[in-house]
Amino acid sequence: MSSEVGDVPKVQVAGTEAETSSRLMSSGGEKPPAIESAKRMFSKFSSNANKFGSNANESLKNSFRNIQKGVGKHVDASASVIKNLKESRNKVEHVHCETEDEALKILKEWIDKAKVETSYDKRPQKWNFVTTPLSCFDKTLDDVFLSFCRWAKESDSTQINVTRAFERLTSYATWMDKTNRDMIDPPLTTSSIEKEWETWGMKVSHDKAGRLVWWLDLSRVDLDEVQKIPSDKSLRLFVWFSHLLMFDSRAQEHGCVFIQNMGKIPFWNGMTHLVPPRLAQKVQSLTVGVMPIRMKHIYACESPKWTQVLLGIMKPFLSQTVKDRIVCIENPKILEDILGQDCIPSNFVGTDGTMEKDDVFSAHSIGH
Repeated sequence: MSSEVGDVPKVQVAGTEAETSSRLMSSGGEKPPAIESAKRMFSKFSSNANKFGSNANESLKNSFRNIQKGVGKHVDASASVIKNLKESRNKVEHVHCETEDEALKILKEWIDKAKVETSYDKRPQKWNFVTTPLSCFDKTLDDVFLSFCRWAKESDSTQINVTRAFERLTSYATWMDKTNRDMIDPPLTTSSIEKEWETWGMKVSHDKAGRLVWWLDLSRVDLDEVQKIPSDKSLRLFVWFSHLLMFDSRAQEHGCVFIQNMGKIPFWNGMTHLVPPRLAQKVQSLTVGVMPIRMKHIYACESPKWTQVLLGIMKPFLSQTVKDRIVCIENPKILEDILGQDCIPSNFVGTDGTMEKDDVFSAHSIGH
């Protein structure tokens, strides 16, 4: 279907990348063997948790090999569906602009029309953006729209793909609307997530290339305290943080880098003390195919063997670009050359970082 500048692109919001990936894993509503194998495996681990010891990693490998056999049967079919989906999207005539002002003008025109053209839209109220936390970041709706325009800038040119911006903005508006009153009762403010932010101990800086760097050092996190955080409050924290990334001007231009120190966390602690599955699914659905954020690289330090095995399971479903962005590093010292010493937290493992106060503390006075 071609799209003139004045036409509102018809967006299938239900087909976000995260939801599509989930559906590709099954056929005709039947749960694939890989998922059933995973359930049996984790059930077995649960009943034998006290037996975990030096042989745990080998047990994991054997179990995951069986899962991988089941997953492998669905890889070719999934790849075919993804290819067809991309081809159908490429047939749409996308609207491009040279400037942000032009793109913003067209985007707002499409939003205004979408508010009244509700025959195909099950959630027209989403265009009011009542759940978007604007006040705590001192932003306006124009700032929201501009973040999507900047995200949709073509990598090999100066042009902005307004159609892509509108598609992702539609997914964002729908996701935020589905939170109902979770983000407005009480209002999502910086002070409302301060305790959860400090419990997670996350930090933010900007490297020598201008990229936003998100730091998470699990070796310094009290996992028992993390587990005590109610899921709704954890979700509010990650929604707040996602908007902090989204509104960051340098992240909009240069992208983001995620640095995670796993602290050689044991498998059982990793499975039971971090993010609950239901919450993880919600956070994934927000960050994949919804937010206008470009994650350039993910560096994992002190990764236990079981996380590398999990990554091996995931690889058949990751694009080559995503695979290249995930890097497990044995010596965190190399981060000083990659990012710059002054943007690394002073207590980050294996480095001589010099940053005492991160950018979140400087801007919002939380986290220290």
